[in-house]
Amino acid sequence: MHQIHSLAAAMSLLSIDLNQLVILHALLEERSVSRAAARIGRSQSGTSHALARLRAHFGDPLLIRDGWEMRLSRRAEALRLPVHEAVQRMQVIFADDRGFDPAVSARVFRIGAPDICIPLLTDLIGRVAAEAPRVQLELVELLQPSDAVRRGEVDLAFGFGDQADDGLRREVLMTLDWAVFCRDGHGFVARSALAAWSQAMHIQVRSGGAGPVENAARRAGVDRHVAVFAPNFLAAVTIAANSDLLFTTLRQPFEALAARLGLCVLPPPIELPGAAMMMIMPPDYGDQGLAWLQARVLSAYRQTNGDV
Repeated sequence: MHQIHSLAAAMSLLSIDLNQLVILHALLEERSVSRAAARIGRSQSGTSHALARLRAHFGDPLLIRDGWEMRLSRRAEALRLPVHEAVQRMQVIFADDRGFDPAVSARVFRIGAPDICIPLLTDLIGRVAAEAPRVQLELVELLQPSDAVRRGEVDLAFGFGDQADDGLRREVLMTLDWAVFCRDGHGFVARSALAAWSQAMHIQVRSGGAGPVENAARRAGVDRHVAVFAPNFLAAVTIAANSDLLFTTLRQPFEALAARLGLCVLPPPIELPGAAMMMIMPPDYGDQGLAWLQARVLSAYRQTNGDV
């Protein structure tokens, strides 16, 4: 009986066109027939016909028109991760035995990170450009980097937080500390005490909830006045350089920029715990190109900051 089931499973697999899996992966990732076609180098009409066959196979619309955009059906959302993992495993199985050669590869790596991490990627970008001149890095701004890695939306990501038992791999790269950024000549420079900090006007980046600075202020019994909610960290630093507002944030991402903008960088008068920045990676599928990129990340950060 077991042999009959095995034979039936094998015959079922033989009936599947693996090209359909590649097309399905592109459609689920791009949520657009035209973008999926461009991604895999096929015509839009051919990709549209493939979508029709996939809809018939699954008995599900997969992509649903929603205004000017397309959204995934519930079945399609459930398929995203297993399809991504299947395609990754296929790439490893059928990879050229010569492996990944950074000197000639034109691969595109998608890297996700909150915008506060992006200024810390310059050493990595320089190393990749020097060793792999044709490789492209696509930086994607993310608020939930772990989720994006899990869903296969990016090859790897940077973020903050604790280790989690979710099947992803994590490597702590560095611990960041905090600083108050203000223009040269600001009254806070002369007396950088809690009273001066609490009486000043502040900039805060919207994050969808109370952040570490807000929570620390509450613990210290400070009711600070946030005068400006900035859309991102670069905007907040720029506003601080051209106003009397204070911006309290992680020091390392903006220290070099602060020097160019004439900003003073001072220790905060409230207690803020260090933030561990980590690299978040998918399970190891034996992808030599991704392993090379991960090694470049570790090399860049450990040379800059010492072993962590």
